[in-house]
Amino acid sequence: MDTGALRPTLGPGGPLPSGPSLGPDGLRQAHVLIIPALAVDSLGNRLGHGAGHYDRTLREIDGTMPVLALVHEGEVVDAAIEPVPVEPHDIPVDAVVTARRCLRLPPRG
Repeated sequence: MDTGALRPTLGPGGPLPSGPSLGPDGLRQAHVLIIPALAVDSLGNRLGHGAGHYDRTLREIDGTMPVLALVHEGEVVDAAIEPVPVEPHDIPVDAVVTARRCLRLPPRG
């Protein structure tokens, strides 16, 4: 049984859990996904680190699983004033969570 130990990794992202990867099947068994972001606008557009890892992951799930972005309060922006840049491969999130609030966003799709 995995005790939560971490193993060092090479490159960005920090240490990974030492247990086995659950892969796409494990992802599809989740009830909700909580993902990081650098910023999220009021339309659910998420700014990440630019590599597209989370957008590729979001393509692996059906559209009914809630996707929440976890950010600091100052990283939630009004799309009418300061929209997050959007690329064709970007997938919006359903809600944004900060230490002060949870904001439900317009439906994806």
